[in-house]
Amino acid sequence: MTAVSIITVNYNSSESCQSLAASMFEIEDLLPCEWIVVNNSPSDDLSFLSETVNNRVSLQVIESESNIGFGAGCNRGAAVSNGEVLLFINPDCEFTAGSPAKIIDRITNHQGVGIVGPRIVDGDGKPEFSWGEFPGILAEYRMTSMKQNVASGRLNEDFINNRHNQPKEVDWVTGGCFFIKRSLFQKMGGFDEEFFLYYEDIDLCKRVSNAGYSVLFDPSFGIMHLRGLSGRGLSKEIGSYYRQSQRLYYKKHKGIFCNLLLKLYLMLHTDKPSRNNSL
Repeated sequence: MTAVSIITVNYNSSESCQSLAASMFEIEDLLPCEWIVVNNSPSDDLSFLSETVNNRVSLQVIESESNIGFGAGCNRGAAVSNGEVLLFINPDCEFTAGSPAKIIDRITNHQGVGIVGPRIVDGDGKPEFSWGEFPGILAEYRMTSMKQNVASGRLNEDFINNRHNQPKEVDWVTGGCFFIKRSLFQKMGGFDEEFFLYYEDIDLCKRVSNAGYSVLFDPSFGIMHLRGLSGRGLSKEIGSYYRQSQRLYYKKHKGIFCNLLLKLYLMLHTDKPSRNNSL
């Protein structure tokens, strides 16, 4: 059995897939591995990837007839995977630092560990908010306020670095990059495909947590996220997808009172947020 199956869902990101592949070859602990690319963008020709990988990894490209959504694409890739560990990673990411051996060991040899997310930085090397507490009106408000305070300089770099330099158990890690044992992913039924885009990662973490497994943030391994490249062509729909998924998550996991508060909030706000901006 292959140790690790790397699963990437492509949407208008063929050039990023090539960069991701190049960075993959630098991480010895991932090799040998299989790379499954689900192509949700029929207009993208990914045939060049065979030459890019040049037999250094086992490559399988799965063509979708249309954009079936992030979670559904991940599920489709996982369904044909052979690895004991699944590594989901967006095409606009690159492997940058450290070794995933520790994370892979945690996933395979510690029964209570469910999902592990690595440290993620942006193109400038600044840590991203890649983990947090489960959504609720107060939790999302706290996250939004923290991001705004960081952006405005009211929270300095020491705060940001301390938050992202220590391993810890968290509620959720971003679906942009995380590890999970394939048997657990199958046990959970994979991603809930009702979430077309956004919140599908938090929903999976919630179900994994409810089943008694831990979700961990481990900064010993690093990823660079060139944010936004994997969402090109969806800019007009992003806000709508976000709100649909937010409502679905609250309906699925939150009580009546919290759903009423969300409904009231959305009646008073007509903005189109992204995952950079909770609520």
